[in-house]
Amino acid sequence: MMTVGLIIRLYLTMEKAYCYLRTSGDDGRDKAGLPVQREACAAFARKTDRDIIAGFPDDGVTGKLHMHQRPQGKLLIAALLADGVKTVLCYDAKRIGRTQPAYWSFIGLCRDNGIAVLDAGGTNLCESVMGGSMACLPRWTETQPLLGCKPARSIGEIKTCGRAPSVRSTSIARLRH
Repeated sequence: MMTVGLIIRLYLTMEKAYCYLRTSGDDGRDKAGLPVQREACAAFARKTDRDIIAGFPDDGVTGKLHMHQRPQGKLLIAALLADGVKTVLCYDAKRIGRTQPAYWSFIGLCRDNGIAVLDAGGTNLCESVMGGSMACLPRWTETQPLLGCKPARSIGEIKTCGRAPSVRSTSIARLRH
């Protein structure tokens, strides 16, 4: 039988995390409601010994807005910068942003401050090309003609312009003729 002291020590050693949830009309048929997102994040937190100390649910807010423009998103940013919590859990990358600027502005802020953004599957969206791949394709289809590049039909077609592939070089790479 565990004593109260042991339970308290276990709790105090758990990594603290925030949970960010978002739904909007952008989700269409694939809509994962707040309860589905909350449960997936809670299950991941239990599995990885994290304690969700606060949730930030933006219900009905488009993913095209930057995090600081969303009601709960701005509160999440303030909390992250105020109290030293270094982990944000979210259901998937689309919760963070549906466009490249919206997605990468928040991920950049987190990277600069040593904050991990993890999806419910455990992918660190700050370190993964796959985290940003969804958000960078629309940007590529808009900017490639301006750069004199062939339009990319998929992430696999984006080349690294002669540099070794990395998260940063892949996200800023362009296709050559």
